[in-house]
Amino acid sequence: MFRLLQRLVRSFRSTWRRSRAARPCLEQLEDRLTPSAGPRAEYLLELVNRMRTNPAAELGLLLHSGDANVNNALAYFHVDPAVLAQEWAGLKAAPPLAWNDPLGNAALAHSQLMLPWDQQQHQLPGEADPGTRMAAAGYAPAQTFNWGENIYAYAESVFFAHAGLAIDWGATPTGIQSPPGHRNNILSTDFQEMGVGLVDAPAGMQTGPLLITEDFGGDRPNQGNPFLLGSVFKDANGDGFYNPGEGLAGINLTIHRIGGTFTTTTTAAGAYQIQLPPGSYSVGGSGLAPRIVTIGTANVMVNFVWNPPAVPTWIAPSGVTATTTPTFTWTASTGASRYDLWVKDSTAGVSQVIRRTILAGTSFRSTTPLVPGHHYQAMVRAYNSLGAASAWSTGTFTIVLPPPPGAPTVTAPPSPSLFPIITWTLSAGAVRYDFVMNDTSAGISPVIGRQNLSTNSFTPGSPLLHGHQYQVWVRALDSCGQHSTWSGLNFRIA
Repeated sequence: MFRLLQRLVRSFRSTWRRSRAARPCLEQLEDRLTPSAGPRAEYLLELVNRMRTNPAAELGLLLHSGDANVNNALAYFHVDPAVLAQEWAGLKAAPPLAWNDPLGNAALAHSQLMLPWDQQQHQLPGEADPGTRMAAAGYAPAQTFNWGENIYAYAESVFFAHAGLAIDWGATPTGIQSPPGHRNNILSTDFQEMGVGLVDAPAGMQTGPLLITEDFGGDRPNQGNPFLLGSVFKDANGDGFYNPGEGLAGINLTIHRIGGTFTTTTTAAGAYQIQLPPGSYSVGGSGLAPRIVTIGTANVMVNFVWNPPAVPTWIAPSGVTATTTPTFTWTASTGASRYDLWVKDSTAGVSQVIRRTILAGTSFRSTTPLVPGHHYQAMVRAYNSLGAASAWSTGTFTIVLPPPPGAPTVTAPPSPSLFPIITWTLSAGAVRYDFVMNDTSAGISPVIGRQNLSTNSFTPGSPLLHGHQYQVWVRALDSCGQHSTWSGLNFRIA
């Protein structure tokens, strides 16, 4: 605690900012800039953008975070909550900032230089001013862009630094710096881009444990279209916000509109950004539910929370199955709102013989007969309501059918009448019978036809004709649709 108080005494920070007069610049249709921010830098960018897009909600998140170091700093500086609330009430939302690598490089170089000097300064001995440093890092030619810089060389953590710069605590009668230059930098609409440099200090330094530089830039020449930016993360701690270690790398995003499709992939930190022409877009992909966004003249941020449901367990069919229309079953998955079933014919090399992407339950009866003797691979995965998908669960099976049923034997009517009862013997394995009657005297074939009879007898519903010769045929079918040969009998109505 004593060391923290020592650092708070020394952490009365300064801010530096310079704006230039606006001037026209050439439009760049599209520039796919992959941000190289690490997890902690991305976390700070997310915190800054959370405040920019909703400053009203940010104050409560800072004051009631439960962070002991933040609470100690608020108490140490005697931050006046009434004055802070009054100042905060006048804050206005601003578009989010995109990451910029040259700004990030400039910020990192400055944090690295503050460490050996063990000082918190914007311009250390022999060092250029922040704007010149940003230009030298490749952001844009000097004097052609707006720039600002926040530094905190005595930060306890990334969140602690953000809270200190946003609240702008300091050794003043209200505990708040006047003017609140760091807060103004964070919310300024003069800036559209940002870079962060974070350096960990070894033990024994006056500065540290974390040194942070935030470099802001905007309205540079040929800046081009606004950015769609954000992150894809798994909310491991359940706070609904990006944290280091939660970002998901390699998630492919598709941004589609009429007349064009753009793609980008999340970085190792789970971040993405891409410059887009103005318009309305559908953004999604890789198991993410599509989101509709509108790009105008300013950056837009869209974050995706990836909390996939549990992987279902494949149940059946498995091994050998004796039906061409099996029922596919799997266990219920916690958090699932639907299931995706995919069946491949490995024998024929057909990658998709059955595909059902929206199944509400945990079973599906095939309506497409599979091929006897073929080997199949079936896969199922779960989706939650946000569109996040689990991993696939897989089962394999082979269709091996039993022998077809034997042919039934038709029994002649014992005393033929106009309504004869036609009977036949039961066939082992049969579940239904097909029946056909022909009037051979009149040359009518068939005069009666019935399928899927469940019993071994049939009586005509209309009278047969005196003196006519009839022929009946019966065959048996099993549950797989295999059938016997036809069994026949001729008889005459006297």
